Amino acid sequence: MKDTSRTKPKRTRKTTVNGPERPETKPEGAEDEQGLSSQQPLTEPPALNRVISPLRDLETAPNQAEKVLQEDGINYKEFIDQLPGTVVEIDSEGNLAYVNLHGLHMFGYTPKDLENGLNIFQAIVPGDCGRMKAAIEIILRGGRRGGGEFTMVRKEGSRFPAFIHASVAMRGNRVTGLRAVVIDISDRKKAEESILESERAGRATIDALTAALCVIDKEGTILSVNRAWRKFADENPPIPPEYAVGMNYLNVCDHATGYDSGEAAPFAAGIRSVMEGVVDDFSMEYPCHTSQKERWFIGRVTRFPENGPLRLVITHENITDRLYAEKARRESETFLITLLDAIPIPVFYKDREGRYRGFNRAYEAFFGEKRERLIDKTVFDINPPELAEIYRLRDDELFEGGGEQHYESQLRNAQGVLRDVIFNKAIFTDSQGNVSGLVGAILDITDRKRAEEEKEALESRLLQAQKMEAIGTLAGGIAHDFNNILAAIIGFTEMALDDTPPDSPTRRHLELVLKSGVRGRDLVRQILAFSRKTKYERSPLSVSSIVEETAKLLKASLPSTIQLIMRPEARSDVVLANATEIQQILMNLSTNAAHAMREKGGELSITLADTDVIPGSPLESNLVPGPYLQLTVRDTGVGMDAKVMKRIFEPFFTTKEVGQGTGMGLAMTYGIVKSLGGDISVTSSLRTGTIFVILLPKAKLESISDQSAEEISGGRERILFIDDEEVLAKLGKATLEKLGYKVTAMTDGVKALKIFSKDPSRFDLVFTDQTMPEIPGINLAVKLLRIRPDLPIILCTGHSDAVSPEIAKEAGIREYLMKPVIKREMARAVRRVLDKSRKGKA
Repeated sequence: MKDTSRTKPKRTRKTTVNGPERPETKPEGAEDEQGLSSQQPLTEPPALNRVISPLRDLETAPNQAEKVLQEDGINYKEFIDQLPGTVVEIDSEGNLAYVNLHGLHMFGYTPKDLENGLNIFQAIVPGDCGRMKAAIEIILRGGRRGGGEFTMVRKEGSRFPAFIHASVAMRGNRVTGLRAVVIDISDRKKAEESILESERAGRATIDALTAALCVIDKEGTILSVNRAWRKFADENPPIPPEYAVGMNYLNVCDHATGYDSGEAAPFAAGIRSVMEGVVDDFSMEYPCHTSQKERWFIGRVTRFPENGPLRLVITHENITDRLYAEKARRESETFLITLLDAIPIPVFYKDREGRYRGFNRAYEAFFGEKRERLIDKTVFDINPPELAEIYRLRDDELFEGGGEQHYESQLRNAQGVLRDVIFNKAIFTDSQGNVSGLVGAILDITDRKRAEEEKEALESRLLQAQKMEAIGTLAGGIAHDFNNILAAIIGFTEMALDDTPPDSPTRRHLELVLKSGVRGRDLVRQILAFSRKTKYERSPLSVSSIVEETAKLLKASLPSTIQLIMRPEARSDVVLANATEIQQILMNLSTNAAHAMREKGGELSITLADTDVIPGSPLESNLVPGPYLQLTVRDTGVGMDAKVMKRIFEPFFTTKEVGQGTGMGLAMTYGIVKSLGGDISVTSSLRTGTIFVILLPKAKLESISDQSAEEISGGRERILFIDDEEVLAKLGKATLEKLGYKVTAMTDGVKALKIFSKDPSRFDLVFTDQTMPEIPGINLAVKLLRIRPDLPIILCTGHSDAVSPEIAKEAGIREYLMKPVIKREMARAVRRVLDKSRKGKA
């Protein structure tokens, strides 16, 4: 559709005549070649009108005007001096005949300078002198008036623009020169230049826009466009190349083709709605497939101004790159969210103000909160004030210091369980490198810390076991020789007692020696139990009865400031142990408790209770699941710190003063408890007391036998007794012969084997020591059983790593005894083995 442009009317030449000598004039408002308008301008500056209005009559009838002024008592020259503009009179040569006071001040001259002679060309730049000379000649020759702009020069040399309005000066009918008004138009020129500069800047700004812009009027005619518009029109075929100023925009939109789904028509409708005032502005996005690459544009329509003729600004901006960038950003965000959700640890990120901006699924699962409820919240919205302030300070440190941040803390998860965590934080920046926020990850280390604690505990137990092993090795090294000594002391003392009358003073002394020997034997056994080198002979026993007996002993030794409380609350208290072991445990723990309360007194309580160890129980993990007896010894003494608690079971470690303890009591207690298949733990804190908890597996057999009252019986069988210690061999022979047995005692295992080999049926039982120089007892027993498989054998040892009751039994040995063996134990073992052998043969 074509659009016709409006045309301007042509101007006609017009001629006016002012007397017979005046030449033909130029068109109204035209400027002659010298640059001075030959006719008065149609519009003059307001300031110029105010100045020259009093001179209108002076131009045509100066004498009459002067006469009028004089009649009114006004001096003509004084009147001119009072005008707010510069008035000059110039002769045909340009000499200044008169300059009023305002003019002298404007040009910087004095009245004396005027008297000495001044020329108008002294006050004009050289470049304007030619125009001024020609203008003077034209006005004088034609008797006309006119005006123009010139660059004036002051006396000191500074320049300024001025507008000069001149007319002929006459005396009667004679032309005497020119009378002119000179106006300094510096301020006006500056304002005009400022407006022009502003217009140029506005045009440059509009041309610098990347969006195509045009301005239309209320009819839709394009009034102006920017550079981008021309490029937009060239690149879009539906818009004709000449689509520019003068065309009707609405006509083009109504007939445009090539846009997807006819976007041009809706856009034209939007323009009309803005024109009609239905809406203040309008915008729409639309695609364009007119080139090889799909492009997207956004068109906007804005109405302006509020007052004045209606104008509409229309812009078309190519948003293809932005849309692709937004698409890429959305895809990137989707990928990032997917990636974060795939991370199994909680992740969050905040902005610079500390507001949460996002979370992953692991975070939601950990805290039990949907991310939508936490967005835009701060730590003060979801945490107690004290904790929130700590988090805020941490964040501020990271924002100020930059880099990364790692620290441990504790958080409650969705189930309210307090978890140990590690915070890992780092700042992130925008494209300009400015800090935008931080991203953090929360690593739950609760299980790892527990594993580390368990590992530390296991390492501590291993170290403890190694120490026990070292002590056991030392104890085992001396046990054999010490047991032999004790065996001789105990055995010969028992024999002496048998031969001593009951009322003899010597018998009391021998009983004390026997008691000391038995205590020495028990001490060695405790050391070996502590090192797990051997075991007591154990049987089912009631712990409560031993606790009652021990309590009686304790009450006699405890000061009155310590109160002893017994709490036998267990329904079943039978364990497989030795009474001496249980008593030793109670005495060691109670003695330590009493020492802790020696200054201020307190309460010592001993409690028996039932408990069960099940798989996964928080109780000691190395215990066999099943029913246990819990023995608790609690005091209200000074307590212990963590450093001391770690070492209390170490041999020879003690906090007591020299002479008050050896540091072996708790170590031996630990060894006894472990040998019984149980466990011991301790909790303590300074000034509140200490609690020892011992778990012992309950015995399956509930019957308790008292063998102390059994009769000692002998026999007439033949026994081969072998021990490398001659004293012990003689003692064994004497002890058994007193019981009626026929005994052959030997100190050499090899010789004993030879004697037995000569006549295997000569002996009914063999009693042999384990530790012998040439052949160990168990090896001798194996050789003897090869000769005679049904031979009853008793193996006795003070200490040996190579043999145990299980190994001895597997080798075919009937009984296994620990040295030193008292007469009662030896007699019972011999009789028991012989009787079982006789029943087997029967």
